[in-house]
Amino acid sequence: VMSTMPGEPLSIVEASTRKDDEEFEEEVEVERHRRESRMSTSKSNPFTRYMTAPESLEPKRFTWTWFVGSPLDAIASLLVVVNCCTLCFDLELHGLSIGSDSSLASPAGGWVDPALNILTIVDQVICCLFLFEMLLKIAVLRQNFFHDQGRLQTGHLFDLFIVVAT
Repeated sequence: VMSTMPGEPLSIVEASTRKDDEEFEEEVEVERHRRESRMSTSKSNPFTRYMTAPESLEPKRFTWTWFVGSPLDAIASLLVVVNCCTLCFDLELHGLSIGSDSSLASPAGGWVDPALNILTIVDQVICCLFLFEMLLKIAVLRQNFFHDQGRLQTGHLFDLFIVVAT
């Protein structure tokens, strides 16, 4: 039951909403005070005057340079793990196929060859994804892909060699 008169008790939903609003306003005030105190201390200290600035409350824009950093590396790392599992299954199935052909193991049945075909397709798709990742990095980083701040990027060159070789 919602209260309409000033003297009536609040409902549970209304009371929790008021509590959330009050907590939110309190958090905003604490954050504002923290920023103002940081700016006032940084203005008084000549060494930190230009080092600290208030954070912008505007949402950050998406940039490809940001994406090529950590998120793309995380996706590529996950892709490496998937590729490793695919290669392990492929190796196991090839061993099973060779063992059953040479009568060292029990016959594998008719499912090994289609499974090997599927794993070959998955391997090709993964190679294409690695190629796309490399091309995206080259397109975004341009010359910084090969050397950044005067240093040769040997890790990127090694990745390029591996992708081209496969």
